[in-house]
Amino acid sequence: MSYPSLKSKPGMLAWLLFLFALHLGANTTESWTVLVYIAGDNNLSEAAIQNINDMEAAALPANLTLVVQSDLPADSAYPGGQRRLIRADNSPQITSPLIQNLGPINSGDQRTLYDFATWGFKRYPSDRRALIIWGHGNNWFKDGSGKWICPDDGAQSQLSVSNGQLKGALTGLPQIDILILDACSMQSVEVLTELKNVADYIIGSEDEVPYTGFPYQHMMAFFDGILTPENVCSQIVDAYLESYDTHGSQNPQDYPLPVTCSAVRMQPFEAFLQELKRFSLKHRYRAPELLTLRAGCYEMNHGFCDVDIYEYFGKVNTNPANVLMQEDAGAVLAAWEAVVVHKGNLTHAADIGGAAIWFPWDWQYFEAFWTLYLKLDFSQYRWISTLYNAFPREDCVPLQPPALVSTNYSLGSVLAKLNLPPYPDDTTLEVSIEYDDVIRQHLYPLEWLQEQVSIRIPLKDDALIRIHRVSYKSPYSSSVEFEIEAPKAGLSIQSHPNPVRNRDTAMLRWYVPEDLAGAAKLELYNLKGQKLGSYDLGNVAEFEGSLPFASWSLLGKVPRGVYQIRLKIKGRNCKEKLTIL
Repeated sequence: MSYPSLKSKPGMLAWLLFLFALHLGANTTESWTVLVYIAGDNNLSEAAIQNINDMEAAALPANLTLVVQSDLPADSAYPGGQRRLIRADNSPQITSPLIQNLGPINSGDQRTLYDFATWGFKRYPSDRRALIIWGHGNNWFKDGSGKWICPDDGAQSQLSVSNGQLKGALTGLPQIDILILDACSMQSVEVLTELKNVADYIIGSEDEVPYTGFPYQHMMAFFDGILTPENVCSQIVDAYLESYDTHGSQNPQDYPLPVTCSAVRMQPFEAFLQELKRFSLKHRYRAPELLTLRAGCYEMNHGFCDVDIYEYFGKVNTNPANVLMQEDAGAVLAAWEAVVVHKGNLTHAADIGGAAIWFPWDWQYFEAFWTLYLKLDFSQYRWISTLYNAFPREDCVPLQPPALVSTNYSLGSVLAKLNLPPYPDDTTLEVSIEYDDVIRQHLYPLEWLQEQVSIRIPLKDDALIRIHRVSYKSPYSSSVEFEIEAPKAGLSIQSHPNPVRNRDTAMLRWYVPEDLAGAAKLELYNLKGQKLGSYDLGNVAEFEGSLPFASWSLLGKVPRGVYQIRLKIKGRNCKEKLTIL
């Protein structure tokens, strides 16, 4: 080979470009750290040992660091918590070097999982990160047999999805490229919603995972640093399905096992959830039709109450009875297809295998689990309201009354703070104010999932207050009631809140005695006493009145500082110091 002369500027440039190209070619392979968290202190302990041996028997890429933390029973050959750096070996024993012997640990504790992942990714930094959670699973709920998420029989503990423990165990870690859930029934929209900010891609099964788990001997080769994370996901899904086909690596039978597997990308997942929320809010009061369309869907998991997203909404999308519902289901499907990287199954219909969604076929299952379901992050997307309204009106959740926490006076009103028992659909507070001569009623809409509310009840005299909740489906709740004395207030004005941090939501409130009702205006002054502007309120009625900050443009323009607000009416005036932050 002849080399260009370094005395020639064009030749030197060409030579430098050649060396740069060689450097790029030599560094196109990315490094991977794959951590495997094995919660095997239960009846899966022998399968755990086999899977670790499978990892040792794999053709491990040079750029892959594979670390296992296992928790096995005390009578195991590998008892307690052990951390190992996996090295190639074909013997029936686990021979990979023991990095740490942790002794007895609780693999059903979220801190144990968090500590392992934090330690592993810090000790073995790399370009890419994957985490595998290995153990028993059961979607988001416990089925009554102790088989929850990562159960530890020795510690009598397990992780809860609905109580936020699985999410908590993975929150605060470095962003994970691929999360693999090697456990039964974990690929559901409910679980994915809990984990939507944890990883870029999530792999799992919406149905049961056989005892032998994922095919570790084959899938570790995909972490070669050449394949993109998305391609790694697709390869793992295919390898999983092939391993359970007839005479596959995980299946010695003469017939395929009924398994499902999918990989999903989390970046567009929020858009899917928003589309599902739009569908739920729009069609929840026609949900009995949706329950009818559920018939014939493949059912899985506890109580056979889960259906496949793609199969179910595919049926809604082809339902000729409701064209608008068809179109909206099509939008949900389109958003879901953007999420799915790759999916498949053995022995099922072609559209099974993506992810499950809870849709109990009988009221007893909804009634038993809805309070648990309401704790999930997924509940904010309102599918629970669709499920609730799918059942006949005689099947309903009793609407519990609010609980009175406290009452306080403000201007001519009473402020009532109330606790709100959970309920699976929207509710409204209906307040009756019973005076000696008349009854007045007010409605107070409540925010979804609101647990406590403070309401302002205007009073013109002493009264009996009755408050109950109303909803679309359930009968009125019983009421909470209390007698109240009307506050004795003169002409006054207040800012709520004060100081003001958000001018878009702030409010000016005033109280006008009966004898002063009439034409009124507001004036704003600085601390030097200079008038900055005024706002004509027109004729102001007796008792309480209000004006949003946003209605008076001056309040949106003045700089942060301390001011004085004055209310003038019939030659009288009142004032208050106003702080704007």
